[in-house]
Amino acid sequence: MSKGRHSANNSSNNSSHKFNILPVFIFLIIVIILLLLYHFRDSIYTFFNSQNSKNTSSKVENTIFSNEALNEVNIENLEVVEETTNTVENLEYLEIKNFQIDTSNPNQTKVSVFLDNTSEEDISDLHLTVTLLDENQSDIISFDTYVSKVLSNSTKKININSKENLTNAKHIKITKN
Repeated sequence: MSKGRHSANNSSNNSSHKFNILPVFIFLIIVIILLLLYHFRDSIYTFFNSQNSKNTSSKVENTIFSNEALNEVNIENLEVVEETTNTVENLEYLEIKNFQIDTSNPNQTKVSVFLDNTSEEDISDLHLTVTLLDENQSDIISFDTYVSKVLSNSTKKININSKENLTNAKHIKITKN
């Protein structure tokens, strides 16, 4: 008779092991999801930020320019930025080295900003507002962006995509939030 009880106890022990493994498995899946979210946080932040910027209105006409006009705009922007050193407002050691506007894709304008960290220390966890200005220093449009880290004595490229036509942008202003 003890064998029957023993085998009955074994079967209940096996089912309890199955129930003990399930919470551990669920916990591991949650941990993996959280790690993936942490790893891709910059991309997620940029994605949702670009969704918000699609809804913003700007003072720019929606016209399509040829590649020749694009090259002229990029050259003008490079010359303007190189004449003066622009620093990021509220952040002493981060300088705007350069910026470019690419309107070659009629459905999307790409703004590339090059930030130069002139300090001996890494700068991390930056919430920045990038504002494009026209030739009269009037705001055209602003974008909020997140930069996880800029290494010491190095340059970081930030890409911003917009559906707006930004060919009137001649200057840039960046502010740390």
